[in-house]
Amino acid sequence: MLRTAHVQLFAILTLACFFCFFPKSGVSGTRVAVVEYYFSVGCPACAKMADYLKDFKMEGVEIAGYAVGASEDAAKAYAKEAGLKFPVRPIPREDALFVLAYPTIVLKDHDQKKADFIEGVIEPDKLKARIEAFIRASR
Repeated sequence: MLRTAHVQLFAILTLACFFCFFPKSGVSGTRVAVVEYYFSVGCPACAKMADYLKDFKMEGVEIAGYAVGASEDAAKAYAKEAGLKFPVRPIPREDALFVLAYPTIVLKDHDQKKADFIEGVIEPDKLKARIEAFIRASR
């Protein structure tokens, strides 16, 4: 896999396109951040992260899931089996070139100008702290 700045720049620009799928308001009516969860169906680490995320809640934070390289049916089945309460959509592998490890979490601020990447499993309390720090830094 290429790990060049060009690939990462392409990935960030590609991510910006996905915000058209999700509403602009969060729990309180004001979205402050988006947690994008990129996963592979059948990945044990992804299943563990999905278990953490299924009940994860933070005021003003939205979660969106992307099943990389999966069909629509596989993405829906995964979301149902994992008990995910947030939207999950399939995404073609070529549209997720920035995903170098599974799972990958991308944090984005409310106006999509800043992003932070987390690769691998992160426990809910550490994820919450990372999101809070990201929100503070984005203001």
